[in-house]
Amino acid sequence: MDQRAEKNNPDIDLQTSLSEAQLLLSFAARNGLPIDKKSAEAVARMRQLLKTDAIITPGAEFELWEALNTLAKMVLPVTIASLKCTCDDYGERSLLRFWDRRPISIARKAIRRFRWLSFVALIFVLLCQIYWSIGSTLITNIEELPVKMDTLRVTKKELLAKTGTTAPADTLELNKVDETMATLEQKVEMSYAMLEDWNKVWKWFLLTWVDEIHSADSRSAATVPPSTVQPDLKAQDKVWKWFSSTRGDEIPSGDPRSTAIVTPPNVQPDVKAQSRSLRSTSVMRQSARTRNSAQFALQAIQVNLLPLLYGWLGACIYVLRSLPAKILSVTYSRESGILYGLRIFLGLLAGLVVGWFFKPEANQELFRTISPFTLAFLAGYSVEMLFSFMDKLVGAFTQQPDRSQTTG
Repeated sequence: MDQRAEKNNPDIDLQTSLSEAQLLLSFAARNGLPIDKKSAEAVARMRQLLKTDAIITPGAEFELWEALNTLAKMVLPVTIASLKCTCDDYGERSLLRFWDRRPISIARKAIRRFRWLSFVALIFVLLCQIYWSIGSTLITNIEELPVKMDTLRVTKKELLAKTGTTAPADTLELNKVDETMATLEQKVEMSYAMLEDWNKVWKWFLLTWVDEIHSADSRSAATVPPSTVQPDLKAQDKVWKWFSSTRGDEIPSGDPRSTAIVTPPNVQPDVKAQSRSLRSTSVMRQSARTRNSAQFALQAIQVNLLPLLYGWLGACIYVLRSLPAKILSVTYSRESGILYGLRIFLGLLAGLVVGWFFKPEANQELFRTISPFTLAFLAGYSVEMLFSFMDKLVGAFTQQPDRSQTTG
């Protein structure tokens, strides 16, 4: 009941209006703006009436409202709301700075908020850019180093052909080629090992369930009894064909002996060679899987994540650039904070749109001079340019023809 009475009490409204009029007068006096004498006298008269609890006549109340209207027009574009947002006396206490109980203006809070938001955006951009650059460099090494190794193999064959022997010649050129090839092989192995560790990072963030699926598959494969494992019939058929050819007889197709594994007589299987072959095949499959996974992650980061982050950073820089001008001109208000928040969100979307529609492989001529990340940053910084272009593009297809031209 008491709160409703205060809201409906006309004296409370007059006191609020008087305080706002005094705020406008103080701003005009401190900034050298011309002051209307009639308005200043009306404010002073109302202040005296409220101080002495005298009867307020309708004429005095009208003079106060008229003075408030005149002062509000006089200080434009500054408003009462912007003055309250930039003045510490109308601010709020910060919950984080518990040691400082002084009120802080809304404008100062906005500066701190957008400054920390920009700092977080910068950290995310740096981390993702460094992570993407490392993966891209490893993929480039894996693609280019084998080509160099093939070139060195051709060079080595040419050097061996000059010596007239198939054994490695003890020459300086061959030693250099062998050393270079060994170095390149080590680099390729290191690149694959580092790329596998690189994949663990994004899998830990996004695809942790992949490891669980593979571990479940390995456990299920380990629990399968040996009797249920199907033999490799094609491999056995090849063994029997080789064995029959050595004996001079042929085993007809469909013979039951083709489903059994028999070691040819006087032939000892090379277990070490078979194990090396299996290990090399397993390593090749694992390397191809690691490489394909990394390429998928690099493509996703390049097309989706990094443009979005660069658009976010561009929008934050625009806010930090325009926010001081708003505060210095005393035109910052709560609505300005809402607009800046929407501006940052639009910057995120603008960067993502650039990543979708401007791909490097589809616009090679454009990206010879400018990076797609630069376009995403510019789109986040200048959202109006991107969306005005989109509006014009949509308007070109949706604009209806003029009826006067069609009928005439």
